[in-house]
Amino acid sequence: MIKVYLCGPISGKTNSECNEWRDTARQLLANDFEIVDPMARDFRGIEGAFINEIVMGDLADIDACECLLVCANAPSWGTAMEVRHAFTQCKTIIAFTNAENSRQLSPWLRFHCNLIFGSLALACAGVKRHFLPEEQDR
Repeated sequence: MIKVYLCGPISGKTNSECNEWRDTARQLLANDFEIVDPMARDFRGIEGAFINEIVMGDLADIDACECLLVCANAPSWGTAMEVRHAFTQCKTIIAFTNAENSRQLSPWLRFHCNLIFGSLALACAGVKRHFLPEEQDR
């Protein structure tokens, strides 16, 4: 089964900011994809004591996935590093943003992503189209 890593800001974010979009993505991609969620290692507030566990765990998860689904609604050092790592590994990187115009996004994000959508629902549909093109024929 194709693995999708849910990439987005965690550090300094609320439970709602971390989990709501991930829960929705999990529902939208259910049955067709295996979801890999870095929130399984939630070290918010104690990140300094678990630097190696956070970074090495996230890198290993990314290496094991075929795709990153990126929440690009807010800048995040961790998200940027994960996107760059996935890019060097030739992973498919599909992002979504609530920005009014994707042209407002950083050229760095635009360069490293295969596709960028204006909503999570569109991005999940893009993941399906990319990895399950036969589903579009049904």
